[in-house]
Amino acid sequence: MKSIFGFLSILMLLCGTIADASTGKYRIFTVPGTSKYLQTEIPAKSIPVDLCSVRNEYEPFQIIIRADSPISSVSLQTSALKSKNHTIAASNIQTRLAHYIEVTDSTNSQYVNGFYPDALLPMPDKFSIEEGKSQMVWVNIYVPKSAKPGNYTGKVTVNIDGAIESIPVQLNVRDITLPVENHLVSAFDICGRTCADHYGITPGSPDYQKMMERYYWFLVDYRLSPSEIPVALDSKEAGKYLNDRRITSFRIPYTGESEDAKKLFDYLRKKGWLKKGYIYTMDEPGLEQFPECKTYGETINSLAKDAKWLLTVQPHETLEGAVDIWCPGLADYDRYACSERQKAGEHIWWHAISQPQHPFPTYLINDSSVSPRILSWFQSLYRVDGVMYWSNTFWKDSSAIAGATGEGYLIYPGKTFEDDPIPSLRLEMIRQGIEDYELLYILQERYKRLANAWKLSDSEYDPHSHIADIVGKLGGSLMDWSSDAVLLEYVRKSLMYEIESITCGPKIIFKTFRPEGVVRRHPVVAVCIWAELGTKASISFGESKPKPVNFKPIAGKKYIRAELEIPVKGESMPVILTANKGYTGKCIIKQFGEDQWKVPSFKPEDVLCGWTSQADVDKWTPINADIKLTDVDKLGKCAVVTYHMRTDFPKVQFMHPKAFSNPDWSSIKYVSIPFYNPIANPLVIKAKAYDLDGKAIEFRTIMLEPYECRTEKWSLDVIGKSVDIKRLKGFELYGWYNKNPVIFYIGELAASGSEQ
Repeated sequence: MKSIFGFLSILMLLCGTIADASTGKYRIFTVPGTSKYLQTEIPAKSIPVDLCSVRNEYEPFQIIIRADSPISSVSLQTSALKSKNHTIAASNIQTRLAHYIEVTDSTNSQYVNGFYPDALLPMPDKFSIEEGKSQMVWVNIYVPKSAKPGNYTGKVTVNIDGAIESIPVQLNVRDITLPVENHLVSAFDICGRTCADHYGITPGSPDYQKMMERYYWFLVDYRLSPSEIPVALDSKEAGKYLNDRRITSFRIPYTGESEDAKKLFDYLRKKGWLKKGYIYTMDEPGLEQFPECKTYGETINSLAKDAKWLLTVQPHETLEGAVDIWCPGLADYDRYACSERQKAGEHIWWHAISQPQHPFPTYLINDSSVSPRILSWFQSLYRVDGVMYWSNTFWKDSSAIAGATGEGYLIYPGKTFEDDPIPSLRLEMIRQGIEDYELLYILQERYKRLANAWKLSDSEYDPHSHIADIVGKLGGSLMDWSSDAVLLEYVRKSLMYEIESITCGPKIIFKTFRPEGVVRRHPVVAVCIWAELGTKASISFGESKPKPVNFKPIAGKKYIRAELEIPVKGESMPVILTANKGYTGKCIIKQFGEDQWKVPSFKPEDVLCGWTSQADVDKWTPINADIKLTDVDKLGKCAVVTYHMRTDFPKVQFMHPKAFSNPDWSSIKYVSIPFYNPIANPLVIKAKAYDLDGKAIEFRTIMLEPYECRTEKWSLDVIGKSVDIKRLKGFELYGWYNKNPVIFYIGELAASGSEQ
């Protein structure tokens, strides 16, 4: 297989030396920065460049030029952005040329094979575009901390074979500044040996040292902490890295030598650095290794109770007390179990790897640009402390890891080791997501200060509860989120407005006892409102007329309070609170929806298991589990599955020949099965398929929120990429080790030979 990485270096040398040619026909589109169009795709429409930003952050957009005839010369020039009393210099606006990476083995039905924009090359003096292809230009505006709030205007001038096009740019800078420090912990590895091999330099040499320092600070500029500092921890230069406020973590070397380790821990503690450090020496151990892991972690704890040992597993009872940082993969993340360990004073990270893929967020090329960005929103929602990624520079081949194009590299090599590396579109989106996380952090802190000023207890008001309102507008879980870039920008702008409004106008806390979005199971939303003394307010919902809010004074308090219930009607119902005090006022809008139990459009042609008799139960094989016939309102006739407590991998299997006689499923296109979670905790179920030759694929992670009912629809085409569906052995639904019994319901298992 040919490597794309050497080709990129050659391409950068050639850019800017393309000869002029005659003018051809073209179309220009502007789209949000969080967009992704394949090289053969054309945007449906152009969206005006009307940006909204805070200070000390980057705000991007894209220009897409479509060549309907060959274009031989394109060049760009950006102007400064000016407001009435301030200017953002043109030097703060960076343009890059997207290089397209071919995906040939996509297993994601949503994002097919083709050429995806990813490597963002330095902008050449000019470039060409082949007929019938689109070329994306990345425009990234850095808004400095010194920028004044207000509206700024400027333009990008595009010269296409002598024809001049002017693209107006509007930027609204809000009166908010992102902090220099990062509140989301990260650990993103730089594979130094891979870099050295690419450039032909020797690890440990002066050239290698310069390269590693350059790459280190490059990632820091993206609000990421590299896994290791490029100098020895006990060197004089270490402070330059570990005293930097932007750095959130670093890996501590540990060989098991107790005396050396204790000295290093003591040294790091004295310097004030140990709290940022972590030990990561064992990767994804199996259950049979847990006793060894337990002893290993206890040994580290005996040397230094404040030294943190990270293990890439989900919380497990066997390891409690030995692990300081639990770091499961996204598919293994159990919100309830992780929350319990955080209550015990431990930390939760997660790591992104090639699996699971869509609908989970990924860092892969063949996924939406929202995907790597939305992950930070869910980290804020779930209170996940950190994120780890195993490599940024796995420069082998774009498809070195089958079915996971882009896995292991978020940056591309520069022309020489003395040049900065090339960022990917995915890396830019990760930075955007971290900036979003900081906005959510600022909002939560401002509500926390207001709640503390009013002396509201945690049981009365938890500032974090509002994060669910905001993130809920984008998605309900790691498997249920919107890839709509325009929606994300709308939610982000609303977030900025809310941050500003907390201190402007009358001070108000508006609490709903369920998150915004689609409200399931409940026709009424309970609301509690706290407001500063002297505030008057009215509330309307749906098409109702505004009604005065009946606030009641609280003796000895600096606020007034109101409680009410709002009936929810229709699929989308706004609740509008209008408040004023003197000459200042504000408007708060929340969005709700009525009880909905929607399932995919799917007409089964063959019911494989209808739960009509004990014969249907007998088709399933329970292992460390029970399965029984029952009937519930949400599903009708169904089965209740109980995973036994304190057992490894409880499961139920639907296998040939017990469950079905013909192993050839090639005529079946989809399989559907409803699930219902009847308990108050989130539930994670894994779906796995086998063929008669022993091959297997874990093709689905089913994440059910408390009391959620959802129909899963599985594509046999996707499953057939890894197992032989002409010789299908069957499926299993399995879970992890749990302290308590896990109960869920499954409905009619049905198959269809066509897509409905």
